This record gives sequence, C-alpha cells and structure tokens, in this order.
Amino acid sequence: MVAFLGHAEGTKAPGLRDWPTALRVSHHLLLSHGLAAQALRAGAPGVPVGIALNLAPVRSEDPAAGRRMDGYLNRWFLDPLLRRRYPEDMDSTSRAATGRSTWSATATSRPSLSRSTSSA
Repeated sequence: MVAFLGHAEGTKAPGLRDWPTALRVSHHLLLSHGLAAQALRAGAPGVPVGIALNLAPVRSEDPAAGRRMDGYLNRWFLDPLLRRRYPEDMDSTSRAATGRSTWSATATSRPSLSRSTSSA
C-alpha cells in the first residue's frame, strides 16, 4: 500500500507517481521489516513477530498480463521473503530499482543502491 499507492499511483502520501521509486520503497520496507523483526526477537525472545502483507488473487484473460500483475501485487513481496530473491521474470525491473536481484535475510548493513547484482 505505502510503496505502490503512495509512490507509484500517487493516491496516498507522499503522492508521487514514480515507478522506480515505488520499487525502491518496497525493497526498503522489506529490509526494514526484517531488521525490526530481528531487534524485536532479540529484545523479547519467544514473542511472535511476523509480517502482514496485502496480497490479492489475480485473474486475467491474458496470462502474461496476469503474471505481471501477480508479480507486482504478490510475488514482488513473497519471493524476497520466501526465496531470498525477486521474481525472476521481473529481474531487470528489480535490479534497476534495488541494485540487486537477491539479498541476505540477515543483512544488517545499509544496502547499496548501485547497479551491482551482488547480495548484501
């Protein structure tokens, strides 16, 4: 919601309409959630901590269009969490936006937004 409605569609704050920025924002939201979850778990072992995603089913008569929409609505967030990489069919988009196609789930350093494809 924050990444795409606020930074791609411009219907929520900050009201931007810039797709590469929206992808960078979503990347950093995932990274910040991981770091916050680590901190919470370290400070309160045993307390359940998780993520709440705004996933949606995708139905389309055009399979390619449906796959793209599913990529941005669902797989863009699920693949990094579950597979530790962005969706392969969106690789050029993710690499351009985030500077990488994969990252470490335990990364504690600030990610580089260069165009390199190395893991953090």
